[in-house]
Amino acid sequence: MRGEYGMTGAGEGQQMVNSRVNKDEITGKLNRVTEKLLKLDRPDNEAELQNLGEDAGRRGYFARDFGMEEWDWPQGVGLYGLQKLDRHFGDGRYTAYAKPWMARQLEKGLPSRNINTTAPLLSLMELAEAEELSLEWVNWLMNGLPRTLEQGYQHVTTGADKSKITLHENEIWIDTLFMAILFTAKMGVKYDNAQWRQTSLHQLLLHN
Repeated sequence: MRGEYGMTGAGEGQQMVNSRVNKDEITGKLNRVTEKLLKLDRPDNEAELQNLGEDAGRRGYFARDFGMEEWDWPQGVGLYGLQKLDRHFGDGRYTAYAKPWMARQLEKGLPSRNINTTAPLLSLMELAEAEELSLEWVNWLMNGLPRTLEQGYQHVTTGADKSKITLHENEIWIDTLFMAILFTAKMGVKYDNAQWRQTSLHQLLLHN
């Protein structure tokens, strides 16, 4: 057998064949990881972390970062990944999970509107149940979100609790591309809105 740099022996060739990972094995592991993430528990020492007060944030603890029962950027990333898996396997797992997830979040009350809390709508916008909310949110991004001096999306984030915000005045962050700009671009295509598409393009160029 000829390898990249010349001939390989029969034993080495057999070793290469044996090292190939079985597709069913990959799928099984992927499903186990996905199931675990969708049912991720809160940290064991959460009470201790909460008692740290303002120091908790400096140590990297934010309640919204744990599990799927929040509405912020980590959950938006999770939903987007689940949607990608659904499109690959065609098994309906995204709709089956996202619809009741969104209903629970609406019942609890949504957090403040900001860059990071836009992220769940990147995938939810494709559900009929999220149409009204998505339209309200994109209009807020166009007309209500603070802008930088260059008309960039100011990186406003969730504050000390979900009803508050941190302004990060006149700052743009690269993760806004995923958190909000992809959403406004997709909405611009879905609703054939040239302003939303052009604004998204301006944000893309500004953030690069």
